Amino acid sequence: MVWFVLATPIFLCGCFSDTPKVAKPQARYTAIKNLDTARLSVDIVPSTFKGVLQINYDQTYKDSGDVQGIVKGDTLIGDYSYKHYKLKLWKRKPIALLKKGDTLMMGEGIIKNTFGRIYFDQTVPISYSSSSFVFVKQ
Repeated sequence: MVWFVLATPIFLCGCFSDTPKVAKPQARYTAIKNLDTARLSVDIVPSTFKGVLQINYDQTYKDSGDVQGIVKGDTLIGDYSYKHYKLKLWKRKPIALLKKGDTLMMGEGIIKNTFGRIYFDQTVPISYSSSSFVFVKQ
């Protein structure tokens, strides 16, 4: 009986906590190139990033999925796992984003595939000069 009396206040304090659960804010970016539009919502912490990327191609089809990876200085490098249009299979490709102020520039590079692992060829630099998308923070 003594244990019950001592444990009850501790139990009740834990059940009725006033501490709100706050969702981590995501940075939102938009990019437009010709008739294509891309939207990126991403959380960037000092060493990693994680988010959602959706690319609409000329309002006819879209790729939609998750991005995640590591942060190296001003570069975000990782994977984009997505579904292409109405296909049921998931695809994956490497992604590289260069952060400059309130923009993220999507890089292009030579992609290699070794035993099913897809990645950028490290012997060829990723190019950001003719980016397929330049994301602007919203």
